[in-house]
Amino acid sequence: MAITPAFTPVFSVNPQTGAQEFETDSVRAGEIRIGHVNLGEPRRIMQRGSTSPESVWTPSMSGGYFSRVELKSSFSSPAAAFSPAWLLGEHTKQHQGESMQVPVAQWNQAGGNPAGSGFRAVNTVVPVSGRARYIHLPSDAVGSSPVIGPNGEIYVGTQAGELFVCRIDRERVLHAPVERKTQIADIAFAVHTPAVAADGTAYCLCTTTPNPRDHRHPPAPTNLIVAVNRDGTVRWTTPVPPQEFEGHWSQGFVRGALRVLSDGSAARIIFAADYDLFGSYPNIGGQGPIYVRHLGILDETGAFRLFHRYQEERLYVDAHGGGGFGETATLDDLPPLPAGPQLPEGVQPYRDTPVVFGSMPSSEPWTIVVCGRSGIYAFRWSYLDDSFVAQPGRFSTASPGTSPAAFPNGLLAATGANAMALYDTDTFTAYAHTNILGRETMTAGGLRQIYCLSRGGVLNLVDSNGEVRKRRQLGADTVAFPVLSANHVHVATMTELRTLTLDLEDVSSVDLQNQSSFPGRSSPAIGADGSVYLAIGS
Repeated sequence: MAITPAFTPVFSVNPQTGAQEFETDSVRAGEIRIGHVNLGEPRRIMQRGSTSPESVWTPSMSGGYFSRVELKSSFSSPAAAFSPAWLLGEHTKQHQGESMQVPVAQWNQAGGNPAGSGFRAVNTVVPVSGRARYIHLPSDAVGSSPVIGPNGEIYVGTQAGELFVCRIDRERVLHAPVERKTQIADIAFAVHTPAVAADGTAYCLCTTTPNPRDHRHPPAPTNLIVAVNRDGTVRWTTPVPPQEFEGHWSQGFVRGALRVLSDGSAARIIFAADYDLFGSYPNIGGQGPIYVRHLGILDETGAFRLFHRYQEERLYVDAHGGGGFGETATLDDLPPLPAGPQLPEGVQPYRDTPVVFGSMPSSEPWTIVVCGRSGIYAFRWSYLDDSFVAQPGRFSTASPGTSPAAFPNGLLAATGANAMALYDTDTFTAYAHTNILGRETMTAGGLRQIYCLSRGGVLNLVDSNGEVRKRRQLGADTVAFPVLSANHVHVATMTELRTLTLDLEDVSSVDLQNQSSFPGRSSPAIGADGSVYLAIGS
């Protein structure tokens, strides 16, 4: 399938003023565009206050993972400001026991890796001259963020049941062919951010709104998991099973993305499903809503290896509350947000994407973290014999508003209304708490610092002790998760794709106004060479 040469923006960044210069051809509606900013291979950058470039740090990795380290000293010279020691900080806590490994050399699923850290250990470099590349797809409904397969292919789903796979042509700057398009579900289904296995198989969650007139028992599934082969053919489709309680059915909701761990053709696909049921309340002699959560694990054949009910809760009877974030600020206690473009209330960030620590092959059990209605749960799971190796348990009464994320510094973040709680992933005990501005906040983190982006466009820089070091107001709504490279933070809002330094100084901005019908919804992705990808709809 050829690309549609209807929109060919060209931009450059003035090295003296930082201003962007654009040349734009006409825009044609009815297309998705994946903007690819070719930021080049890791180079050298100018430190602030310096007249000579310094080498940006290159992480020390073993098998594409960071293991936790303890550094006691901070930098004492300007050149050390970009060292791993600076990124970790002198106050990094000492971790005990085995490290929870977080991959930092991939972006094959939402948040980059199974822990959802939003971090890739590569330097993204803003060009002093260059062009934005646009892949034109015959659809206008962005359903996902882009992810990157094992051979550099870019995968993106639409809100019309389609999966597109495309590739940047390095030899022809403005030519980016669509390799294949697959209709993997009915046009009423939205395709969430894919998860791509090591063999190039794309595992996709497809969801649609339940039909209130469907009175069958059981009703038709509204959540599907689809495996798509590298050649674009559908291998299998497995529905997430509806649940029943005392004659009442629910198709359930999967408000997140899939996780995948794989080795060759073997794979495990992990997700969490939320059901609203109705049944009896024995303690009060009546009936009412019953809220149920399930953890599901599929293998590469589409067979269920686990479908475990980890939470069942009745209102006012056995609810444990939505606390767990400590003393939190209210919106009245914090500065008002400036007026700016706002997303519809029905547009929300991913909420229930699991966090997975583990690898394939491995003889060690995995640790899987999932959210509940009134708590966060941890599981130790052996994929070798499909069993729990420890009793699943709740380690927090916090009720996160967005999907949690874990970082290479050994911390896990869960965010609620105007607050973030940090947990030690060795012991799953509370480590720190901080007040942030925003009722829905998305996080990304590498080593020393954590970046918290709220729906209102407020970006907080939080250190690993939970202290807010800096705050920026970006002036527009977003439900896209921030992404982090070794030297930049990239944030997509309703108006722009903004690039900032690690201490939140502006670097560049790509204007997205009047270019997208779905702004502020798709999170950026970072390629192996430091390129940044973003899906937008016209």
